[in-house]
Amino acid sequence: MTTQIVQGDTFLGYPATTLKSLLTSWSRGKHDPIWLASVRSLNLSVGACAAFLDECHQRGFFEIRQPAERPAEGSGTDDWLVLSVRGLAIMTASTRKRVPKARAERLLSSIITNATALSSDPRAPVFVRKIWVFGSYIDESKGDLGLLDVAFDYHWRMSPEFYGNVHSYLDETYPGTVPNLPEPPVHEHWLEKAIFGGRRSPSVSTNRIAELLTLYCPCRLVFDSERGGEITPEDYTHHPDTTALPPANFQSLVMPELNDISETFEPTTASVFVRDALRYPAVYLYASQDDLPHGLLPYFDGIKLDGRRSFAACIVARGTLRPRACFLVDRSVECEELLWRYTMRIRLVQLGRRNAVEGWYPKALGSVFGTLFNADMLRLADRRSKLSVTPTIELESSFCERSARIDYLVSSMQTHTDDPDLSLPDQYKFAIRVLCDGVQEWEYTASEESEEDNNESWLAR
Repeated sequence: MTTQIVQGDTFLGYPATTLKSLLTSWSRGKHDPIWLASVRSLNLSVGACAAFLDECHQRGFFEIRQPAERPAEGSGTDDWLVLSVRGLAIMTASTRKRVPKARAERLLSSIITNATALSSDPRAPVFVRKIWVFGSYIDESKGDLGLLDVAFDYHWRMSPEFYGNVHSYLDETYPGTVPNLPEPPVHEHWLEKAIFGGRRSPSVSTNRIAELLTLYCPCRLVFDSERGGEITPEDYTHHPDTTALPPANFQSLVMPELNDISETFEPTTASVFVRDALRYPAVYLYASQDDLPHGLLPYFDGIKLDGRRSFAACIVARGTLRPRACFLVDRSVECEELLWRYTMRIRLVQLGRRNAVEGWYPKALGSVFGTLFNADMLRLADRRSKLSVTPTIELESSFCERSARIDYLVSSMQTHTDDPDLSLPDQYKFAIRVLCDGVQEWEYTASEESEEDNNESWLAR
């Protein structure tokens, strides 16, 4: 059954079609926000991509599939992740207007009529044996459907006058129906012309019988040339010749609720970054003590790392795991009636003897901090919208004295946090204030009217 994205559906303030495109790119191997941000069609910042990925993790759009073999050394859990049934329902969802059953019946009737005429024409190079339909069309509980899924069982009549002389034969017997194309496209083009007339409806999804045989799904036989063409529909639990095995735990695709909200807010996990994406700039993030190399354990002794409220970040010597500098990042969120206060504290816990932390190393780490900061900003603004309240959101980054002295670390992070237009949809750009070590960087102010609505909405809760 085809799932549907309805116009107006949103996810984190963006059109739901953006989520569909992001999951498609993710399924093709772009598992990191840095890689996803490079997809031009998405038009999302790295911070927005990180927010999307974290929300997808929390809402169960991904699931862990244990590998059949022991994973290669250095591989992360991202190598085990696959789209869940919920995620697959979004990625495969149709964005077209749904088709009423009555219109689908008319389209199918037209297809059957054309197939009957085609199979009874001795000059036709194509003979249609059977036509099957499957998907939501045969679900009696559905009044409409995303697409009319049709599978054709046909073969080509390789008569002497047709074989090896496709163009001239078709041009003579069916003048003006095919363009001057190479032979394989001519076959398909002519078949479409014969079955669908001048133009195939976008509401019809055509499939070869071989594709239906790879599925284990309910289907309906509506045309059989051996019995005269159109027949009384016959329903099957699956195609009699299917090569697919019945699924052990079949779950039909159902569009999940995109505007669910958790009871509490948790910062974006540091695990949203794929290790391979950060390996080149020699930046490593550790979400728990179990992830830490043995040599780094003394620097974080007694500190609980969960990847969200706190995580470790290290700049290592290139080609080794020898730390040049180690940082502890703590994040906290306090929600009061009129003010939501978010703080990211960055503390240097170890620095190499030569203090050789310069150039693009701290720039890369600063961009990681800025990405997580922006992701949390977007997710907080989205949460505020879903709760129908309008408190001011205050976000502050705080550096200890030693970390603030590292060249480019602070400035690199501010390069990301100073441009909220890249991460926030327009409807979220109000009552947000960003600070760095107590100094305000920028602010979206709220109008007097929105401030009054803010007070009333909180009192009403």
